[in-house]
Amino acid sequence: MHKSPGEQEKTPGGDPQMRFAAAGVQPVTYGAGIALSSQLHLDRVGQSRMEEAIGSVRSIFGLGKVLWFGFGYQSFVHTMAETVAGIKCLAICSCLAEAHTETLAAWVLSELWQVSAFPEQYEPSHAQFLALVKASAGVVSRSEFGKVLDTMLGNQLWRHPVGTDYSGHGVRDLDNGTLEASNAKDIASALHRLFQISRGEADHIVVNGGVECAFIAAIASWLLNLKVQVENSTGDTLLDDTLAGGTVQVFIRYGRASSDAVQVVGTTYILGSCHDIIGRIPDKEDYPLIVRTPWSSCLARVFGSKFTELSNMPHLLGDYLGGVARVYEALATGASDIANLSRKGFVNFSEASYGHGFIDTIISTFPELENIDGFRNRMSHVADKTFNVAMKSVESSIIGLESLCSCDCCSHARESSGFSMKTSRHCIVGVAYAIRQIALVMSCVVQDVEGSALLPTINGLSAFSALGKQPVAPSGTSGMETLNGTSAWTRASFYRNAFGLHHDQPDDTFDYHPLASPALLFQGPRSDAEGMSVTESNLCTALSRGAQTSRTFRF
Repeated sequence: MHKSPGEQEKTPGGDPQMRFAAAGVQPVTYGAGIALSSQLHLDRVGQSRMEEAIGSVRSIFGLGKVLWFGFGYQSFVHTMAETVAGIKCLAICSCLAEAHTETLAAWVLSELWQVSAFPEQYEPSHAQFLALVKASAGVVSRSEFGKVLDTMLGNQLWRHPVGTDYSGHGVRDLDNGTLEASNAKDIASALHRLFQISRGEADHIVVNGGVECAFIAAIASWLLNLKVQVENSTGDTLLDDTLAGGTVQVFIRYGRASSDAVQVVGTTYILGSCHDIIGRIPDKEDYPLIVRTPWSSCLARVFGSKFTELSNMPHLLGDYLGGVARVYEALATGASDIANLSRKGFVNFSEASYGHGFIDTIISTFPELENIDGFRNRMSHVADKTFNVAMKSVESSIIGLESLCSCDCCSHARESSGFSMKTSRHCIVGVAYAIRQIALVMSCVVQDVEGSALLPTINGLSAFSALGKQPVAPSGTSGMETLNGTSAWTRASFYRNAFGLHHDQPDDTFDYHPLASPALLFQGPRSDAEGMSVTESNLCTALSRGAQTSRTFRF
């Protein structure tokens, strides 16, 4: 029999209590978190994984260790980690926050409270559960949890339009940068059953649904150390923990999702869409499933066939990126001849962000590109050319990529003098722009800890392919010169998209952002209303707001 919240461990007093209050977590919320933690059992494997994750969180200090940024040695996280109950609470909250927005994670905690049948009078508000999630977020960001989640996801990269029959899914490129999370009630119901299995009160669970199944499988395998088997929608086994012995405790089947709330038939749970609770979902883009993926294969993983097409054009991609490196070098070194480019807001002065240093950054960031025959030599060759030759190389390569791309955007550009954004984010040109912009971000990021570098999110990587293809006015508007006789890109829009730079003319009203926030890459797109949690990547976000004066972000 589990203790009620009033019978849980006493709230820490004195200095620890002040730290909790500083994190926005009230005593009743601490008690509620400990009550929820009583619902699961962590064996030695789960505890050691969490202790390792907690030990890896870092902090940056100043003023003689009077001020601490991130995770200090006396932070909320380390105070919670002094007890097993606290570690279990951190495990629930940090794993939820790692794969979901903090808002949805807080709703899941609320639903867990209700499915656990705890007294309503002790239930914290959503705002308080949100504070608990924020204070715990980032703990497992450097752990193997993200890799396990990516493995469990397998090939199930799809978007779930509302009202669509999801049966018969095959392998498909991720579209529009979104993996859609399930609703909070369904997630909580499945987690509650997992917790029962961890306590020995149930023997197995079957979970059907979309990409949210990956999260349930990752929790079961990495945190609870249960035996997991995963099948795709066609019945092929993606993972089976019982090959070395034992029986399946968690069976995951990707397949038909349901528009209904969670359905329980025996021990079978169906994870429905997040849109099933429409009153809590003001904007479907705010509730993605957030999954990290290794740098070593991220381009093929996220951009799929579009990257394959691009990698078969090493001369065009090499001409584009090598030309960009040369143009950045001219701007960074104060060259007088920069054509019609503007230095307004240009801040790429790190040696890793221009010239051959930028080429090194591209290759070190994306190991997949190093394997493309002749690609690096092509970039270096163009980077050694004059500024004017490099500019022409960039222009001709983009026109060449556009002419070979079959997406709606590029096709429309070839067929009309107008412009349409009715397209998926993934096109050949957009992927080329994403490679440039992500490498530019990474040229200013230092990953200090060997072997535990922060991995990018699938959602964040995908979002970068849209940054370089911003809507522009039809060709010829306001007297701006078009890129060529057929392209819909104006000269000004070409500069902003291909380089992230201004065109030096009064008609160019582009709102320049010198560096896309590293938080977009490492956390994925989040709601503007979503507050910042105390994580290393959020510290990085705060620094990026001062990108005009500070260009190095340390993890």
